[in-house]
Amino acid sequence: MSLLHIDGFEWNPQSLNENALPALGFGKATSLNPGALKIPGRRAISSALSIPAINGTQGGYSKTLTASQTHVYMGAAVRLPSLAGDATLFHIVDTSNLIRTFVKVNSAGLIAVDVNGVILTVSGNAVAAGVWNYIEVRALNSATVGVLEIKVNGVTWLTATGNTQQGGGDYKAFGLGGAPGVFASSLAVDFDDFYLCNASGTTNNTWLGDVRVDTLRPNGAGSNTQLAATPAGNNWDRVNEDETDLNDYVQSTALGQRDTYQYSDLPAMTTPSVLGVQVVSVARKTDAGAANIRNLVKSGATVYQAAAEPLLLQANTHLSIWEVNPNGNVAWTESAVNAAEFGVEAA
Repeated sequence: MSLLHIDGFEWNPQSLNENALPALGFGKATSLNPGALKIPGRRAISSALSIPAINGTQGGYSKTLTASQTHVYMGAAVRLPSLAGDATLFHIVDTSNLIRTFVKVNSAGLIAVDVNGVILTVSGNAVAAGVWNYIEVRALNSATVGVLEIKVNGVTWLTATGNTQQGGGDYKAFGLGGAPGVFASSLAVDFDDFYLCNASGTTNNTWLGDVRVDTLRPNGAGSNTQLAATPAGNNWDRVNEDETDLNDYVQSTALGQRDTYQYSDLPAMTTPSVLGVQVVSVARKTDAGAANIRNLVKSGATVYQAAAEPLLLQANTHLSIWEVNPNGNVAWTESAVNAAEFGVEAA
């Protein structure tokens, strides 16, 4: 797999879990600035994430991966409401949690790459305040042949080569704004349509360019309806809310039981290229002992399973990416996504 993570920020960062604590698992972040807000996105039907100015708050939006990475690409739509100071746009943290790479912008709108306090290079071009730009980062981790490259709206603005490692290990955590535990910048920054991929494999292994992340939700019953709806009603109607609600849900007490659902169609686009589908489920166990869940895709007449993941007593988000249509292992098309069913299985 090359596509590691995507997020369109169609969730409320201030929602609380059943213990009245920030429900980071209800979104997709491993850690998140406590002042982050959901705001209107760069498209009329989308949302975005606003990371606040310093004001005593720490970090931004960060995703820690289960496996470390050496060569990655990531991008997001970025808007700076103001240039009255400096801002951190992206961060990368190594496996030791000591070496941090930052992509920053100063009050002149110039972009800089900072590795553990060492500015490697500064762009000759400047971004303007109040407008969306799609900014991408390429990071190759090496003490000798490393690369840190920045593209803005598809155009290379700066490239730094040489020691991008600064004595640290491989990359483990990636994200927007400041790194976990690091005070945010003096400016608020807005983000939309985030992707992260690595350079391996044959799909999504390089710059993806200006992409969009659309969120689709269940709108009808699929061909598998084996879980029990609580309260009674249509299964799909218990899992289709905009914000996670633990008061209505589907549940299973038997291994192998499945629910798959029909989903709303993708927004109408002209000859879209679908780079991947990410299935998102929020689940928890309610009894002692081990329990697992796996996400599903039903394409054509066949159900395809993601790897099983353990359930916890606290609700958590489970993410599974299919970069290609498993029915034939071919690129997703708009019609194939619209015809597919997605769901879960008790594993």
